[in-house]
Amino acid sequence: MLTKVEEIEMYSILLVEDEELELETLREYIDWRSLECDPVYAARSGRRALEIIWEHKPDIVITDIQMPGMTGLELAERIREMGGQQKIVFLTGYDRYDYVKKAMTVEAADYILKPFTEESIGEVISQVKEKIRKEQWMHLSVISAQKMMLERLCCHQDGYMEAYTWMQRFSEEETLEKQFHVIAVYGNFTREQYQRLIRENKVILHCIVFERVTVYLLRKFVSSRDMAVRIQNYFREYCAVECNIIYLKDVVPLECLYENCQELQNLFQVMFYCDIRLWELEEARAFGDQVAREQKPHFIKGGGIAQIQHVLLHNSRDEVVKALDSYLDTLSYQEYDQAIFYSMELCKAVEEQYSLQKIGNLEGELKEIECSIVRSCHFGEVRSALRRLLYPLTEQSGESRKDQTADVMVGYARQYISENYRKPVLVEELARNAGISTNYFRTIFKERTGVTIYEYTTQIRMEKAKELLRDERQKVKEIGVLVGYESSAHFGSVFRKRFGMTPNEYRRKIQEGRNTVQKHYEEDI
Repeated sequence: MLTKVEEIEMYSILLVEDEELELETLREYIDWRSLECDPVYAARSGRRALEIIWEHKPDIVITDIQMPGMTGLELAERIREMGGQQKIVFLTGYDRYDYVKKAMTVEAADYILKPFTEESIGEVISQVKEKIRKEQWMHLSVISAQKMMLERLCCHQDGYMEAYTWMQRFSEEETLEKQFHVIAVYGNFTREQYQRLIRENKVILHCIVFERVTVYLLRKFVSSRDMAVRIQNYFREYCAVECNIIYLKDVVPLECLYENCQELQNLFQVMFYCDIRLWELEEARAFGDQVAREQKPHFIKGGGIAQIQHVLLHNSRDEVVKALDSYLDTLSYQEYDQAIFYSMELCKAVEEQYSLQKIGNLEGELKEIECSIVRSCHFGEVRSALRRLLYPLTEQSGESRKDQTADVMVGYARQYISENYRKPVLVEELARNAGISTNYFRTIFKERTGVTIYEYTTQIRMEKAKELLRDERQKVKEIGVLVGYESSAHFGSVFRKRFGMTPNEYRRKIQEGRNTVQKHYEEDI
């Protein structure tokens, strides 16, 4: 359990005084912890003080004004030149206006007259801490206000100029960037998922969550494509989700945020039908034009649902899948709401057959399938959910058939990963080929293998990497690419986590083993 003192926010402090006795007195005479100051650093010269400031970044600096080599005023000037925001308090034996005036030019927080007393130091420290707290509160308030204004700039045309003017004022004060890189991620995510992404990537300034689309605003000095790849890897590895991502190659000024956010939202219809991958905005626009040309004027319901119901009663699973695919082809490139509505129409009709054929104990699974259709952000998810809905009606031999089918699907996945480990393994594509939902596919894969698809892929890649590392002609960086890692740093990190050593260390260990064997062989001869 934390004590009361440990719960209090403490401020680090640096004492600078060239006289050793005075420095020790200042450090030992004052009960700094009672003043909420800890740790306490000490320096006998301005040069040493700058080193401590660079390394430890104390909150408060108390320095003598008159010191040989570098005076307290010169030290303060150097701190400000370095960009230091420390609160500076001067120790001086002179209560003169010219000293006070000079102190103000370096934004000194206060000064203490010698000989100092515990009370005088306590009063100054109390005032300085209050200034720090107010600045911290103001900083958080400004950040919060900036986020609110960014939301307004991105989401609302009404009142846009007012928000833009407010943001420009902060830009002129250099507290906010005037341009951003913009990335849109298409999918439904939890609050924790996108907040964790922001925490792990400091270049992300803010994210705006729209319906099924999350727009990330990035600092302009990073590559938007590199960050798009990083975000893609994050959702793939930590959230087990494959999703479409659009990145804007060029930076976007404040005044264009609303226009770009509107376009990225409108492109959801395009992303719903396209292949899941990274898209540059111009590519997405071109695909959108293609979708517009192929889009049917309206959906002709016809007898598609009745045909599927008939096939379910009289034909094999293959015939059922063909009938379903034919029905879904009529939905392709329809408006999103239409595609979901008629998918749910089919869902309800098929569920009636569950009742007629008295197939029970599936209420929870049926509800989960319906939810996945309503929440889907890609047409492939709809297709997989409906296939999963139809499968129980095509079963001929109960659980044993299910187990056999699951084994076949997992066997196919393992073979596919073994043959294609060099490229990203798209779980959704494997599930779609198997005709089941992505989540269900992950579940049966782990049940049969004891590991997730990501972990299994990593196992295959690492074993292949070990084989390649035995060949000294191959560079480590090249080996990382050969086993599916674009970044050599990422490859090294995964390898070390798995084997407790870096790829280079593993290679040296193999070489040492070879040398030992060779030495014993030569000794035997």
